[in-house]
Amino acid sequence: MSIVFVSTFPPAQCGIATYTKFLCDSVSKIQTKEVYVISEGGSSDISGSYTVINSYKRDEKYDEQIINALKSLKSPEIVHFQHAPDLFPDRGRFLSMVKRIKESGSSVVVTLHTVYNNEKDNLFYKELIKYSNIIVHNIDSKNSIDKGNGKINVIPHGTENVSVNETKEALKKKTGLSENDFVFLFIGFIHFFKNLHRITYAFRRISNKHDNLKLIVAGKPGGGRWYNYLYLLLCRIMSGFSRNIVWDIRFLDEMTIHRYLKLSDLVLILYNQKYCSASGILHLTIGSSTPFIVSDSPKFSEIKEQMSGLPVFIRASSFKEIERSMTEFVRNRDLSAKVTDAVKDYGERTSWDNVAKNHLDYYKSLISEGISS
Repeated sequence: MSIVFVSTFPPAQCGIATYTKFLCDSVSKIQTKEVYVISEGGSSDISGSYTVINSYKRDEKYDEQIINALKSLKSPEIVHFQHAPDLFPDRGRFLSMVKRIKESGSSVVVTLHTVYNNEKDNLFYKELIKYSNIIVHNIDSKNSIDKGNGKINVIPHGTENVSVNETKEALKKKTGLSENDFVFLFIGFIHFFKNLHRITYAFRRISNKHDNLKLIVAGKPGGGRWYNYLYLLLCRIMSGFSRNIVWDIRFLDEMTIHRYLKLSDLVLILYNQKYCSASGILHLTIGSSTPFIVSDSPKFSEIKEQMSGLPVFIRASSFKEIERSMTEFVRNRDLSAKVTDAVKDYGERTSWDNVAKNHLDYYKSLISEGISS
């Protein structure tokens, strides 16, 4: 079975690029031949049993560039796009390209990493379903676009087992923290919908009431855009320029992310996003066995069943709820173990190896359907 992924890819600084690399690494452990990536921004110097071909740019005629790259691979059986609206601008161009690839004889799969529920987007999904097979990450995303056609398949975001050799105490010391500090962590790309302004304000309030509290803010303003740097300044102002906050403002490599997760006592994933998607940071947090709180965004609906009864889901718009939940974890250390225990099985079920197997089983079913038809 020949498989081609079409996506951004490292060293491109993009969450979906990282997702695609994890998926390719795991798929190629099971299927060791005929796995390719047609990439935007990817390096061809990737070791392993798959080939990365840096082939297209989103602000050019990406459809022709991708189709030409596919022709060099001699009509692969599966062509799998990792889609978000900003990665493939011009919906008409994208739909036309998908249709042409389908007509060439390949089975087309599109993972929708973000799903919006409005008239314009619903029309796009309705057309896309005619020419491709859709994967989404959770049941809320499926319900948002599935109109009874049965072509929407749910495969969750993968979970990486985060392993760090250093102890939590050693990592804290290396970061300039005391082993007695209770450490909150915000990590990832920074922009308004990540809700950092409310987090820094809530931390400012509770750190005035409790000793030995620290907050680490680690990540890069999204897209390097000027308004996200301006937003970062707003967050610093909301924090009162607290000396108890560590600011590590840069794009973080994988090991740095793992270390921050391992040294932290509570990860704050309180995004104010109303659309359906999945969170790579949530799955990394689960894989690191670090407790967390999340917002009531549809982004985190996949773990609601596991977290029933725990004070984990917070209204993203409420300063008071964020402050109250953070305080509760400081006062009641037993909560942390309850949170990590609640999602342990889910983390194992959604390991990258299992997610890769789910993908390969899905591909085989599509090929089988094509033969039978």
